[in-house]
Amino acid sequence: MDIDAIITVSVIIIAMILFITEYVSVDIVALSIMVSLVLTGVITPEQGLHGFANEAVITVLAMFVLSAAIIKTNVIERIGPTITRFLKKGYTVSISGLALVVGGMSAFINNTPVVATFIPVISKAARKANMPSSRFLIPLSFVAIFGGTCTLIGTSTNLLVSGISSEHGLGEFSMFLLTPLGLIFMLVGTVYLLIFGKRLIPEREEFSEDIDDHQINNFLTEIQFQPVSFVQNLTIKEVFSLDNTTLDVLFIKRKSDLIERPSEDITLEDGDVLLVRGGLDKIKKIIQSDYLNIIDSMADKKFPEQETKLIELILQPTSDVLRKKIKNIDFQKKYQANVLAIRQRGETKFRNLGEVVLKSGDVLLIQTNERGYNAFLEYQKTSGSPFLILKETPIEKLNKKNLIIACLTIAGVIAAASTGAVSIAIAAITGIVFLNLTRVITMEDAYNAVDWQVIFLLAGALSLEKAMNESGVSDSIGYFMVDTIGSDFGPAVVVSALYLLTTIITGIISNNAAAALFAPIAISIAGSMEVSAVPFLVAIAFAGSASFYTPIGYQTNTMVYSAGNYKFRDFAIIGGPLNVIFWLIATALIPLLYPF
Repeated sequence: MDIDAIITVSVIIIAMILFITEYVSVDIVALSIMVSLVLTGVITPEQGLHGFANEAVITVLAMFVLSAAIIKTNVIERIGPTITRFLKKGYTVSISGLALVVGGMSAFINNTPVVATFIPVISKAARKANMPSSRFLIPLSFVAIFGGTCTLIGTSTNLLVSGISSEHGLGEFSMFLLTPLGLIFMLVGTVYLLIFGKRLIPEREEFSEDIDDHQINNFLTEIQFQPVSFVQNLTIKEVFSLDNTTLDVLFIKRKSDLIERPSEDITLEDGDVLLVRGGLDKIKKIIQSDYLNIIDSMADKKFPEQETKLIELILQPTSDVLRKKIKNIDFQKKYQANVLAIRQRGETKFRNLGEVVLKSGDVLLIQTNERGYNAFLEYQKTSGSPFLILKETPIEKLNKKNLIIACLTIAGVIAAASTGAVSIAIAAITGIVFLNLTRVITMEDAYNAVDWQVIFLLAGALSLEKAMNESGVSDSIGYFMVDTIGSDFGPAVVVSALYLLTTIITGIISNNAAAALFAPIAISIAGSMEVSAVPFLVAIAFAGSASFYTPIGYQTNTMVYSAGNYKFRDFAIIGGPLNVIFWLIATALIPLLYPF
């Protein structure tokens, strides 16, 4: 093994560790891969940057925008009442309806924004049906994955594998190359959820039911100082020390004066109103004294703009607050809101919230006021809104004209790409131009719709794929698999082994990174065995997309992880058997549907 191969393998190992530990974000890992391989001379700068010009990457970018055009018409919100009716009719009707609606949409528009938009729809519908949303959010993610496997544009993984195939001179995948096996996966996966999901999918408590008074440590409320005859001239510090309780005093309203961030040594006067922040248990304790009263009447409020209203927000994948610490965002100033708790990756957190780094799919319990709530509603409508409200919100009017234009545009893109009139990337970009000219979306909408983390991940993964080819790592691994498996058992067993390895690795690192890792190996194996590479690449595409046994293997799983208050083991219990079933189906059918 020469030095380039050693460097490439080292970069792969380090990258996998970083992907697994999430010590840094996946996009930074991907860019670091690119930089490391270029600086060490394994690939040239042109090869390193080539990923950004790759047709698959550009197509993924364009599909984010086309998907946003559909979502902007409010069609998903309008589906909400239908979803509620499904849920009220029972689990079987609900899952069948989700498979039909969400799976069908995910086949033709990117499934990540579809799931992001459907999470609050499902959550609201479940509340109306008096059922826990956790019963339906894992199925939501899974049926979106099923649908995404059915066409070339359903998921970025399919486009990435197709792009790698094209890079090696093997041609792109056709629009519906994956459809036969994808439809079988959709049918089998839906039946699996109908038969076993009802027993295996847990019922998790809603966010508000998780919270005890003593756990929330930054609740806002107003208390009024009313001294008695035997207690006069007390400072803030002395008032709180009487009950051995500490609260954070944000403001004091004294007649017509407003004192911001008062010192603890300031002497309180009769009638002073304090806006305080602290644990509910502490607030309840301190207002039991003779000289402090909580103000609960709006007529007596000195800070009416701080009237309490609790809402739950889920962070979207394109949110501008991702990978930032809560303390660096200043929710109070920016959103007129106070973060009370956060549910992140199956764990609810109440303390040291300022140090929490926000991630896609996190659910925040927010205390805001009426004005802040209305601002959230308006902000949610804007392009690139970082939040979606999980509780009931008004249903916006469906823009039928824009919906028709957006659907016809996507249909035109699919038709143009399917007939070979133009490449899929050019067709998709043409669609974006048309949607802008017809004012269905703006360029600002387009910029905000793109999940740049995915784009950077794809570009970095393609630089790794280049390095594996240039250094001979792909060929070495391919020859090893041919010698150990292929020579004795034939290409069908190699396809099965590749599928299994890819699906295992996908559950640990990103689906696109896993596909970029194994696709060049698959091509090398096909060349060594002198057979068609198509069945090998199809196996990589499906294994990279159909990941169910962990919440981190696919982005939609990560998004519902926190929203449904799931545990890590929930995905293993419900998704593990499904991964095995799909592997067995792929082993049996890929050689038949995609001959060698």
